Amino acid sequence: MIFELQKHYTLFILMACFLAACGDDSSSSASKSDKTVSGTVQGLIAKGATISVHELDEKLQQTGYTIESEATNDHGDFSIKAKDFTSQYALLKAEGYLRNDITGQKTSINATLYKFMDISESGKANINVLSHLAHKRAIYLVTKKHMSVAKAQKQAESEVLKSFGIEEDFDNTEDADLLEKQNAAVLAISVLMQGYLSNTDIDERLTNYASDIEKDGVWNDTTTITEIADWAYKQYLYSTIDKIESILEDWNNTVNLSDFEKHVNHFWWHAYGLGNCIDKRKNEVVKNTNQMSDYSYKFFICRPDIWRTASDKEKEKFEVGNGKFQKARKAAYSAMGRFHSGNTFVTDVFNVVVLIAGGLFLYNGRIRFGDYSAFIVSVNMFIGPVMTLINFMEQFENGITGFERFCELMDEKPETDRPD
Repeated sequence: MIFELQKHYTLFILMACFLAACGDDSSSSASKSDKTVSGTVQGLIAKGATISVHELDEKLQQTGYTIESEATNDHGDFSIKAKDFTSQYALLKAEGYLRNDITGQKTSINATLYKFMDISESGKANINVLSHLAHKRAIYLVTKKHMSVAKAQKQAESEVLKSFGIEEDFDNTEDADLLEKQNAAVLAISVLMQGYLSNTDIDERLTNYASDIEKDGVWNDTTTITEIADWAYKQYLYSTIDKIESILEDWNNTVNLSDFEKHVNHFWWHAYGLGNCIDKRKNEVVKNTNQMSDYSYKFFICRPDIWRTASDKEKEKFEVGNGKFQKARKAAYSAMGRFHSGNTFVTDVFNVVVLIAGGLFLYNGRIRFGDYSAFIVSVNMFIGPVMTLINFMEQFENGITGFERFCELMDEKPETDRPD
C-alpha cells in the first residue's frame, strides 16, 4: 500500500515538474516578442530611409541585437517585425539623405532621427524631429525618475513643444501622421531647427538640443534660440513663409499646414518677449526685450492675431503716451508718499504727545490713572476713522479716474488697418 502511494506521489511530482517546465517554456516564449513595429518616417529624411530597431535592456542600454529594414514607399512608411526581442524597450533609428525642408532639395548629407519606445505598449511609432529631440529626455525620465515610457514620452514631447512656443496639448501624437493637423507643429519645429544653417550643421544642432534638455527639460541655449528667432522674424518680415509652405506641399500635397505659420511666428514672439497677441492686447505696443537679437531696437504692435512691426507714428504715439503715463504715475506716487509719510508722522507724534503729557499730568496728580488710560484709548479711536476716511478717498479717486478712462476708450471709434 505504501509502495503504491509512493508510486502515485512520484508520478504526481513528475507531472507537476512537466507542467512547470511547459509553463516556463511558455513564459520564455512570451518574453520573446514578435511584435510588429510600424509607422512613418516624417520629414527631414528624403525617400528611401533605412530603419533599424535596436533592442534595449532594463537599463536602456543597447544589447547589440538589431533588426534593419527599409521604408516600403515614398511616404516613409515602414513595418518591422521585432522578432526574438527579449526586452520591451527599443530605440528606433531612421537614416537616410537629408531633405532640406526650406529649399526642398535632397542633399548628399546623412541625417539620423531616433525614437524611443516600449513595444509592449504600442506597435505604432512615427519617427520625426519631435521624437528625435525628445528621445534622450524620455530615456532620462524613465531611468532617473522611474516614469513609465508612455508618461516620460508625453512629458518630454510636451517640453519640446513648449520650448518652441507651441502650447497645444497633443494627447495622441503616436496615432497622428503628416496628414493630421497637429503635425504642422512638427513641420514648424523641423523648419525652425534648419533655419539659416548649412546642410552639414543641421544634424549637430539637433544633437545639441537633445543633449541640452536631457536632464531638466529646458532649452538653455539662448544664443541659438535668438539666432533662430531672428531668422523666423525675417521670414515673416519678407513674407517668405508662403514659399516654404509651397515647398512642403510639393513633396506631400496632403499635408495640412493651416497652423504652420502660426507656430513659426509664435516662436519669435516668445523669444522676443512679446507673448501672444490676443484681443485684449489689441493696439498694444511692445519693445523686443531680447538684447541678444539683431532686432532688439524694434517695437511691435498687436494687431488681430499677429504682432507686426510698429510704424514710427505708432512707436511715437506709444512713447509719448508711455512717457505721460510714467510722468503721471511718478507724480502720483510722489504725492502719495509725501501724504502718507506726513500723515503717519503726525499721528505718531500725536500719540507721543498724549503719552508724555498724560504721564506728566499723572505724575503731578492732576489726573488719575483711569483718566490717563481713557485718554489714550480715545486718541486711538479718533485716529482710526480718520485713517479709514483717508484711504477711502484715495480709492475713490482711483476708481473715478479709471472709470473716466474706461468711458473715453469706449467712446473712441475703432481703428482699421489700411488694405494692403
